[in-house]
Order: sequence, then structure tokens, then C-alpha cells
Amino acid sequence: MTAKVSLFALMMIGCEGEIDGIVSEGKGTPAVADDGADAPSADDGQSGDSDQGSDGDNGPGADAGDADDTPVEDLGTLVGIEMDLVYETTLDGEPLCSKQLAITGTPFTGACDDCTFAFNVDSTMLEDTSAAGCTVADYLLLNTRSTLTNVVFGHSERVTVGSGDTASSYSDAVFVQYSVDGSAGTYGPYTRVLASADGFDGLGPFVRDGDTFEWGIDEETFTDGEDVLVDYCAASYTSSWADFALADGYTTARDSVSCDGKQVDVWTIDVDATMTVGLAADTTSAETAFDAKIIVMGPDGCVVATADDNTPCTFAPERYECPAIEVELEPGTYEVLVHSMIDVCRAGVEMGEYTLTVDAPTPIRPSLDDDDIERYEQIPSTILHEAIGRLLVE
Repeated sequence: MTAKVSLFALMMIGCEGEIDGIVSEGKGTPAVADDGADAPSADDGQSGDSDQGSDGDNGPGADAGDADDTPVEDLGTLVGIEMDLVYETTLDGEPLCSKQLAITGTPFTGACDDCTFAFNVDSTMLEDTSAAGCTVADYLLLNTRSTLTNVVFGHSERVTVGSGDTASSYSDAVFVQYSVDGSAGTYGPYTRVLASADGFDGLGPFVRDGDTFEWGIDEETFTDGEDVLVDYCAASYTSSWADFALADGYTTARDSVSCDGKQVDVWTIDVDATMTVGLAADTTSAETAFDAKIIVMGPDGCVVATADDNTPCTFAPERYECPAIEVELEPGTYEVLVHSMIDVCRAGVEMGEYTLTVDAPTPIRPSLDDDDIERYEQIPSTILHEAIGRLLVE
């Protein structure tokens, strides 16, 4: 059984925006440049879903309790930066990624509100002994020998990403800003938070002691492997983008599901005769609104229907709509999977609440058989992403 592996580590935070103000819109994936063109997928270099769970220390700066908090401006005039960066991962006990880079920089002269330092940087790959299948975003490596251009590495006492209810702030944070050269032009700039003193959201800490600093993370975690619940083994299945009206025979049930997109609720329904069954998942409050999806598995374990974004939610989520579908089912027991899409709940909300509706000629009562179970095989992995550097002053 070959696992479908994703190495998009929890430390990755996505947002769009310029360094000026360190404020950007969106979270999770690169946004579109102002000209409206789609950003190239090579931007992130990710293979899909994010890792879940972690254990271990918070990274190379975890024990640096005696760090010198002397203001950077008191060190002297900044003339450059030198940094060594290491990115190593293992998957199921086997080495996967192993990259070492040397990074140098000169002072950034553009607008950088609230920045304590910022540098235009250039990098050199010193060693790359990665195994086949290693996938890592160039921005995580500050890799300028790729499609990234105008790469700036900086530090600010406060970095805010997103806006409104979805805004998140990071204190004492280092970040990278860059653009991407694509076949249709240059996209960006994009901004990514790399580390912060908070050390939350999977980000490692940033620690400075005089003119030296370090940042990053060293942890044990899990990577999504094979999808153990959903199998598209049937020759065809039904997808719906059409709304439907509820009849008199519907029943409802209410629960919540994790906002991480990796866990699902599994309901079962028993169909005793061939009939058309309507299924819908609707939000229950503005606070817990999220983007839900429905997957229907047949008695043979194959997908028979899916529904996503085809009917308005009672309480609209930040993005997208609710799922609803009508499908003709033969007699048997069916599984109805309800899950959240990745990172679509409001900031600070971990569970999305919903009502599941089953509409049939005769009432069918759904039964919750599994609550918030992992959809994917969880493969143990480790990640070491650390950088040690020095500010050059005169």
C-alpha cells in the first residue's frame, strides 16, 4: 500500500501583502496579485494537506531564556546579514529532506513599517542529499536560486496577517516577502511568517542575543498518508450543484466537526427500498459557520455521491456555501461523511457546528457512528527547520 504523502508542515502560514504595514489578506494559500492573474502553483511547492499534531520541543531557541533584548538600533549601523539554514525531515523513520543553505543579505531600503531589520537576501545551496519525494516550499528555505525574486527577510515586533475576524498577530516575528516569476509574468509580493516569540500555530520561536539570532522548529509530527475512509472505486458517482426543496419526510441531526479538514463525522442511514434521498449540511450559528462537504459511501464502500458549495447556508461562512444533494439510492446501509474544508472556520474556532438533514419519502433517522475520526492514515514524521544567523554592524 503506497501512501500519498504531504509534507506541508504546521509551521507554514500563508498570506498576501506587502511589507509596508506587514498586513495582508487571507490565510492558508497564496493570494492573487493585484492584476487578477492566478499565481503559479510552483510558488509554494507543497504537496497538499497540512500535518497534524506535534510533540517535542519548540525548536532551536527553546532553551534560550537568557537572550539579550538590547534594541537592534543600539548595536550599530546594520550593513548586512549572514545566516545558515537547515531543513531536514523524516517519514516513517526514513530520511526524506536534507538541505543546507548559506544566506547573505544587504539592508532593504523600501518601506517596512515597525521593522527592526529587513534585508534583501541571496542564498546558496551548500548541500542537498534529499531523497526522491522531498517537497518543500522555496520560501521556507529563503531559496533565491529558484523562481523567487525580490526576496526580503525581516523582523518586526508585531506582524498581523489577515483582516477582520480572521486576523492573527505574531509578536517578535521574522518573515519573508517575495515575488514569483511565472510564465505569464511576476506574481506577488507574498508575505510568510516564519517564526515568532509566541511559537504558536506550529511556528517555532525567534530568539536574538545581541547581534546573533536563531529561529525555527524541531518536532515530531504526523503526515497524511492514504485516505482510509474515502474510496472512489465506483465507475461513476453523483455530484450536485443544484438546490432542492425539503419535503415533509425529512429528519435532522446536529453535531460539530473539526475545522482542520482532516477529521470527519461518519453517519449511517438505512434505505429499505429504492428511493430518492436528499442530504444537506447547514450551519447553525455565525460564530461556528464553516465550509462543509458531504460524501456518501455505498454499501460496497465506494463513493456514490458528493456535495459541496451548492446551496446558501443559514449562517454564511467566511467563504463558500453549504452542501446539498438529491441522489437515488438502492436498498442498503450508506455512510454519510461530513467534514470541513481546510482552514475555513473563523479565527479561534476549532469546531464547525452543523445540522444534517435527510429528506426521504419515509423518514430516515441518521445515526452518528464515528465522531471526529481521522480520514487519512497518520504517518509519523519529524521536521527540523532551523536557522542561525548574525547581524553585521559597523
